[in-house]
Amino acid sequence: MSIIFDNDLNLISWLRFSFCVVFGLLIFYVEVTKKFQLSYSKFNSSGNLESKKGMFVIYFLPLATYLYFYLTSPFTPTLYHQLVCLAVTAHFAKRCLEVLFLHSYSGKISIVTTILITWAYSSIAYSIHESVDNFTKPEMLETNMNLTLYIGFLIFLLGQGSNLYHHVLLSRLRSGDTKEYKIPNGGLFSIVNCPHYLSEIIGWIGIALMSKYLIVYGLVFIMSAYLFARSINTTRWYQEKIPNFPKDRKSILPFLL
Repeated sequence: MSIIFDNDLNLISWLRFSFCVVFGLLIFYVEVTKKFQLSYSKFNSSGNLESKKGMFVIYFLPLATYLYFYLTSPFTPTLYHQLVCLAVTAHFAKRCLEVLFLHSYSGKISIVTTILITWAYSSIAYSIHESVDNFTKPEMLETNMNLTLYIGFLIFLLGQGSNLYHHVLLSRLRSGDTKEYKIPNGGLFSIVNCPHYLSEIIGWIGIALMSKYLIVYGLVFIMSAYLFARSINTTRWYQEKIPNFPKDRKSILPFLL
């Protein structure tokens, strides 16, 4: 079972993938060393825009971007196109709903950070659309396409379900207007500090497997590199700010990292 289209195994695709790997490593370095951190969440919430508004924009515009190009591009949707579209739009729609009805925000986000993250997610959404909807020819959807499509979709659902579950656990840690952070517990929080990040990565791996394009795997690597670095800094922050925080918990990979 091939996880990449044979037609996509060409020099240009490998160069694009290689660029994503190098860029992802750079993102990891500047984030984990704190040479450059985006201004949101617990690390820096001194921006000039309400976090709830900023985060909604961050997830809504990529959702609108993907749907716009999906609905206006001249191609004939197959089950392959429809399931990839469902996965991408479900991811961003879920995040929008979480912003509106689940998460509690006490700080602010900078406009620059909002623009940068919105641009990044919208670019990812468009790149997936471009590959899946514009480059995929009928002859590329070979007989084992359904197998990778279904396995990828199941992995996506697993990641999204786990991500939502751990977001709910996080939301229960804060009540009212308190800004106090507590030790997360339940689910995979017993072994890693950021299971919601791990779950998000799993969901995106599912989308990459569904798409079968190198560029999508490359984009997932960039997102994973950022979340890995973010999880390491989250662990450091917890250990510094929360008394008696468990020292044996890993950051994102159970028993490893």
